[in-house]
Amino acid sequence: FYGAYTPFLSDPAPATQDYWSDAISYNKQLEKKHFIEKHKYRLEWELPKENITDGYLHWFLDDELVLKINGTGIVDAGLGSEISTEPSYLILNTAISSQWGTWP
Repeated sequence: FYGAYTPFLSDPAPATQDYWSDAISYNKQLEKKHFIEKHKYRLEWELPKENITDGYLHWFLDDELVLKINGTGIVDAGLGSEISTEPSYLILNTAISSQWGTWP
């Protein structure tokens, strides 16, 4: 989990327009079957609810939980981050390399 300061170039009012963008990155070693069969990827995203829950993110591959992030851990880190409540998107990087990881 990391954040990056995102300024707008030539911004006349940076205090009101610049923002921090948070990102989560995870690598999963794939097996040969992942290259020859179809698979189901799923993300469960529970939004934080004030005074009730800090939310969570759960990632699944073929209904197997492969990564979970509890929002309480993010909040307790004291960096001002939280599970996002803003509309977001998911990027799956499907790049394949013979120089990184293993060949199926």
